[in-house]
Amino acid sequence: MRLLATAVAAAALLAGCGGQSGGSATSATGTLSGRVVAGPTCPVERIGSPCPPRAVAGAEVVAKRADGGGLRRTRSDADGSFVLALAPGRYVVTASSPGAYVSTDSAVAVVTSGVTARLTLRLDTGIR
Repeated sequence: MRLLATAVAAAALLAGCGGQSGGSATSATGTLSGRVVAGPTCPVERIGSPCPPRAVAGAEVVAKRADGGGLRRTRSDADGSFVLALAPGRYVVTASSPGAYVSTDSAVAVVTSGVTARLTLRLDTGIR
């Protein structure tokens, strides 16, 4: 009976290795998708005259695991969007503006395997 239990346990362990190739384990990933925007965009905002934030193209977006591990980088596209494939976990995500006026914004995102987490990062334009 003990031999049968050992054989079943060994088979279960080996079955879990079926998704590996080349000796390295594959890891599940999730997706972090978001936008980088900046505001204010008008020197004086008035009621009835909206002044929405604008998309920031070329902002550097950095995702770093909250435990200090893995670091991934990308840049926002023309409409301020970015996408990162990340291992599941908790990340501190920071966007930094391109150009002479430096502004940053950070937020925490939780990435889950097979799920897309969404995030908007808001930079300051310096307009007052």
